[in-house]
Amino acid sequence: MASRPQLFSSLASRPQQPRDAYFLRMLPSIMVVDIAMGLCRLDQYNLMQVSAAFRICLEEEFNKRTLTKISSEQQLEYLLARALTLPGHWACEECIDMHEVDLHDFPSHAKGCPISFRGVVQDALSPPSAYISAKYNLKHHHIQLALKYHRLSGPLGLYRNRLRRLLTKYIYIPDLRFANYPNFRFHAFGVGKYSYEPRVSHGRFLLSTKLDFVAYGRNVSHDGTPGLFMCHHQEWFPSKLRALRHFQMLVTLNSPLTYRQTTQYRYLRWLASNVLWRAMAVLVSQKLAVLNVSCPFCPTDMRVTRSATVDGKVHYQAISWHDFGIEGTLPDPRWRTKHYGRVMTDLTCFRHNPPPGRVRQLWEESQAWCLPA
Repeated sequence: MASRPQLFSSLASRPQQPRDAYFLRMLPSIMVVDIAMGLCRLDQYNLMQVSAAFRICLEEEFNKRTLTKISSEQQLEYLLARALTLPGHWACEECIDMHEVDLHDFPSHAKGCPISFRGVVQDALSPPSAYISAKYNLKHHHIQLALKYHRLSGPLGLYRNRLRRLLTKYIYIPDLRFANYPNFRFHAFGVGKYSYEPRVSHGRFLLSTKLDFVAYGRNVSHDGTPGLFMCHHQEWFPSKLRALRHFQMLVTLNSPLTYRQTTQYRYLRWLASNVLWRAMAVLVSQKLAVLNVSCPFCPTDMRVTRSATVDGKVHYQAISWHDFGIEGTLPDPRWRTKHYGRVMTDLTCFRHNPPPGRVRQLWEESQAWCLPA
């Protein structure tokens, strides 16, 4: 195990001062700015390490945007590259800055940006308000850190304790006081639980989410199934199915719709065309045992299973396997398909997805780590 001085040196937030930097400190500030204007972003950053006076001088010019005029996405990409070599820091897409690692910040107890209170950045798996009590908020910096610690030390190295916190399986059983939402369907038609299990496979961050739901009754209709939110593009909610049927009845009766109703009707019709919606309709109506589908807009595989318990009740199990990509991939399309943020405000549809079932295959090839204490 590394000594304490080595550990602290590995967590340093700034690179070492150049050895031949003495003569640079003798230059006037105007000349320093002129020199910096001809350098790339990384070299400008290294120039700032010469002295505190240089940092003050150049940071002022950076704030004025006179040195380099770059977009927020470019700034973030630069910070992500810097964070690759800093085990004690992570790049924040909300404030476009670097933050020190909080050892008490992990998906089941996420804290996010320490200097922002606006909540601009939405979680990668941020579901509707009905699921907000699930308390598993996977953020991009959790993925950054897990992949970085896996690359630097693996499960047995210096950062094994941090890696354990980030890759710990989490199980959530909805509380009766908070989970009886119209879309959620728990406690109204049955009981269930959620589980989240992250893994690292072939340098990629994978996540499996699973819902187990046992209905109270033995003959379950569409209204008795639980709400499912598998990714940002695939969802199933019985309440929305009822709303769609209501609008279809109004259209059949030639009843006039307001502009708001027309907009909502179009949205519900689009929602009903997604692969999960169609799969659930088939699963319930034809009483099939297993359906495997993949999202065409993001690298996510899904499986929905319907079976019977020992006492004859209906048991639903819905599993999704997510691929969040490789290290430092915030601007990568795979991440943008799953994330709303300050830099990327709209969801991207990733048209170059792996073949259906590939994400699940990667998951099954990997192993759940039994990280040592």
